[in-house]
Amino acid sequence: LSWDTSLPSATITIASIRDGNATSFLSQYCLYNDTTQERSVGPGQYAVVRVLVRAMTQVGETRAHVTLRTEYETIEISAHMRVEHGSLQVTPDPIIFDQCFPGKVCTEALRVQSLFSVAMAVTGVSGVGVPADPRLSFSPAAPPLLPPAATTHLGTLSFDTQLLPPEDNYLATTHNVTGATRWQDTLELPAHCPDYDLSLLAARYDHYRNLSSRLLNLSLRLDTTEVREHMFGARVKLSWPRLARDLVFPLTQVGNTTQRSLLVSNPGTQ
Repeated sequence: LSWDTSLPSATITIASIRDGNATSFLSQYCLYNDTTQERSVGPGQYAVVRVLVRAMTQVGETRAHVTLRTEYETIEISAHMRVEHGSLQVTPDPIIFDQCFPGKVCTEALRVQSLFSVAMAVTGVSGVGVPADPRLSFSPAAPPLLPPAATTHLGTLSFDTQLLPPEDNYLATTHNVTGATRWQDTLELPAHCPDYDLSLLAARYDHYRNLSSRLLNLSLRLDTTEVREHMFGARVKLSWPRLARDLVFPLTQVGNTTQRSLLVSNPGTQ
């Protein structure tokens, strides 16, 4: 297997030669750092060819070709590259998912500033990795377009804490949680149930403090019709859920009565 290209400043390498299904391989494998010196493609094998192009300083479009040759066949592949001045910037970067806890779907707005002079459409926002992080999802605005030289609200990013590992659920009361079995036995309200309540609460709160002492960092990618794989970050801050806010009573004269309403609400999504 040999090759050449008319693309300026281009480098062609073989990332891998393998047996099996190429589509399955590409969906599970990162090609950016791997290369092989192998040049022979055997029966039933496929070759993954990587083309690296350094952008030119001159604005404009380039049309060229990449040619692959074997002793039996010559394959010519058309190539098109467009160069423009500009950049994309997610604001803020990283995005902060705040006040998150197990059982809540945290959401944050996704805003992107485009410094390009051309418009483009968003084709996808996802977590980095194969498969993509299932805890992250994106709900686009309609339509998710990026006009030139503007900051645009593209939609909403969501982080589903219900997909955290079970051992990280510091609010759980299931049987496999330390102290949960004893606590569930107190649903019949024996005399010692306050002690078990406090024991389970202390164990769960200690677990929360251990988890919340470190931020959960996430990597995401933004793809558009013009720019591919723009990387940005997100962080998840875990919190202890609050069912009610503090009550503040005003200065009250001796002998008088002051009333305040206590609102108890479920801040979770289940």
